[in-house]
Amino acid sequence: MQRLMFRPPACLSLSLVLLACQSPTSVPLSPPVTVPESSDYQRTSSHQEVLAFLQAAAEADPRVVLQSFGSSEEGRDLPLVIVADPPVEGPEEARRRGLPVVLMQGNIHGGEVEGKEACLELLREVVWKPNKRQPYPVDQVVLLMAPIYNADGNDDFNSQYRRGQNGPAAPGRRSNASGLDLNRDWMKLESAEARAMVAFLNAWDPHVVVDLHATNGTAHAYALTYAPPLHPGTHADLLALLEQDWLPELRRRMRGKHGMETFDYGNFHRRDGAFEDQPQTQAVWRSFDYRPRFHNNYVGLRNRLAILSEAYAYADFRTRIRASKYFMTEILQLAAERGPELVAACLRFDQESERIFGAGQAAWPQQIQTVSRGEAETVLLRDVDVRVDPDSGRKEKFSTGPVKPVPADCQVKFAGQSQRLLPEAYFLSPQWSAVIQLLHRHGIRTETLDRPWRGPVEVHRVLRWNRARRPFQGHRMVQVEWQSSREVREFPAGTVKVSLQQPLARLAVALLDPQASDGLVVWNFWDQALERGEGAEFPVFGL
Repeated sequence: MQRLMFRPPACLSLSLVLLACQSPTSVPLSPPVTVPESSDYQRTSSHQEVLAFLQAAAEADPRVVLQSFGSSEEGRDLPLVIVADPPVEGPEEARRRGLPVVLMQGNIHGGEVEGKEACLELLREVVWKPNKRQPYPVDQVVLLMAPIYNADGNDDFNSQYRRGQNGPAAPGRRSNASGLDLNRDWMKLESAEARAMVAFLNAWDPHVVVDLHATNGTAHAYALTYAPPLHPGTHADLLALLEQDWLPELRRRMRGKHGMETFDYGNFHRRDGAFEDQPQTQAVWRSFDYRPRFHNNYVGLRNRLAILSEAYAYADFRTRIRASKYFMTEILQLAAERGPELVAACLRFDQESERIFGAGQAAWPQQIQTVSRGEAETVLLRDVDVRVDPDSGRKEKFSTGPVKPVPADCQVKFAGQSQRLLPEAYFLSPQWSAVIQLLHRHGIRTETLDRPWRGPVEVHRVLRWNRARRPFQGHRMVQVEWQSSREVREFPAGTVKVSLQQPLARLAVALLDPQASDGLVVWNFWDQALERGEGAEFPVFGL
């Protein structure tokens, strides 16, 4: 990581320029105003305006350290803010403290900007204390902020993006500069942003990671909806910790302390699976997707607590920022309260994964589907209306009318309909260098055989396979039907071995196993082998 030094451009507000010139030990008399606040919530911050705000905070308070964790596709710095008391500058120093480390990631989609602005407001409350007190126990948590992850998409302001969202007037673009959806890139790591963030996760290994979004869809009455990791291969105790403890407690605090209703992320669907904006009887409230191409599911397979935060797009911009900020604040408060238990739990998740997977005793879910949480639950709805900007023609939806409670079958969890016993390691030839390099980028350890090895292994052969006609994120997604058997094989010296006796065993399986539903097979990394057709051996063998 490197310290990020930034000179505010002349076009920025005078208050921020003056703040950036303050002595590092002096707190300015007046806290800075955010771009939404100064524009009556019509605008959102540019990359340069975010950097100016962060620089002002870092110069005003020694507890705030400003660094960069990488660069975007177009070369913009990706700022990292570290907040700790006393200050922390690197991951080893943070680990020596033994405190929980919490990462807040904003703006993965350039048009979903409330998380970015909420980070700035929360940082202002830490530094300038407008309420005469800290928003959370700063000395009991190491806070990491990456407020503008999709910096390039953020700065492509256009009134036609996020049509239907209730402000700002011109949000950014969803994709990065290369046209990639950064929240579909966590397995393949094709973007500069994802590679930088995963390198950062490998170095800092935060215990809790919060991904800040905005969502449209079903016309509900919640200020914010949330989701834990959804892949059923996630450590069961990690899922239970979030589903049964953290998320219900956060929901209670958001209602009791801030007067805001929150609920599990989802949308209404008919029993036949079709989406419904306004639900009819017997509707199902269903979550989105378990696959680790999505951030919350990816982080869960790294044995860390992941929370997806989705502010409601039809609430006004100011409300979305506040809901995101309050949610972040309560997560930090909870992390401080549960600090020793949280740190110990994450260590246990790693140790148990290493032991169980390394011994060949792990079962992996197959045929994954949503499952009901049980009896019907009450979901809160509220109507939406539409207004049109006379200048830009932009249509915005906004919540209106009374809140209407309706019963629903909540399907916000996923489970495998079957399981298969996993190997304790995988063998592959060093010729697959792109795959091996990608495993290393994810932080997965490999080793090389120094002598030949002979023994029984799991062999997969292609029964049939197909590539999707239409590309998705630059890939034609692959589906394969396999036939597996156990056979004696010999592997020469130089063969690469991926032992599952490591903390990231779950992620290694999700990437490398031929039957993984979102693995590298799906993303075309093995097409050269599959193109040999029916009966072709898959070049990854299970020990």
